[in-house]
Amino acid sequence: MVTSEIPAERPTGFDVDPTLPSPSRVLSRILRTGSEGSYAVDRKVVDPLLAFAPGLRDSALDDQQFFKRAVRYMAEHHKIEQFLVIGYGLPGNYEIHYVAREVIPKARVVYAAADTMVNLAASALIVGSPRIAYINGDPRNTESILYDPATQDLINFSQPIGLVFAGSLNYIPDADDPWGAVHNLLEEVPRGSCAAISHVTADGIDPATFGKIESVYNKIPNRFYFRTYEQTMRFFADWPLEEPPGLVHSGNWSVKEEPPVPERVMYVWAGVARKP
Repeated sequence: MVTSEIPAERPTGFDVDPTLPSPSRVLSRILRTGSEGSYAVDRKVVDPLLAFAPGLRDSALDDQQFFKRAVRYMAEHHKIEQFLVIGYGLPGNYEIHYVAREVIPKARVVYAAADTMVNLAASALIVGSPRIAYINGDPRNTESILYDPATQDLINFSQPIGLVFAGSLNYIPDADDPWGAVHNLLEEVPRGSCAAISHVTADGIDPATFGKIESVYNKIPNRFYFRTYEQTMRFFADWPLEEPPGLVHSGNWSVKEEPPVPERVMYVWAGVARKP
């Protein structure tokens, strides 16, 4: 369990080279039709994909909607009032604290991302905003998140926490053991905490679309990785999924009975689990 004791040499996050495509800016380009929030290097990655499969934007919007629903669910059904968001896009893509505060006005949120440029942009927008912090941290280095002064100041590790893995796991290769990284964080939070996890998948994808995406992403260092239903389930360790809906396509994640979303060109597995 995390305490307020901070190691003598507190780990730092992993910076992203601004001359390379940034996962956060790539997501921003996918979600938005304009060039705002992205550079030419990002558009060279995204635009050919959107030209080939414009429906990729719908998949990204589904994922965004999942996290909004998941956070609202945690706050409404489990009364969670503090959230640790690991990985997030540029400000304006989706702000977890707005969703949480619609239910719990004093909700506290710490955003952690391994993109210094995004953190600087985000921090500039929250000057004077209490109970919100943006920190530089990588899920592969648990201490960089848990022992950051902002986390220590805002998050009470004796009370349930909402962990939100907002797209960060898509960019961690198998060799870096993303499952172990998630499990390390799951172990550090108390009983009653929840975890919202989503992951892009090749399950059900058209082979031509898959080949096109792979051909583009194989050329860049900050690529994302597809994982199966079974591989995505592994992230939750022994935490039981909230049923219904269980682990489903992100656009279909809802605790209410709703009609399924139309067929997508690419899918994202999504689920919420609670620590027993």
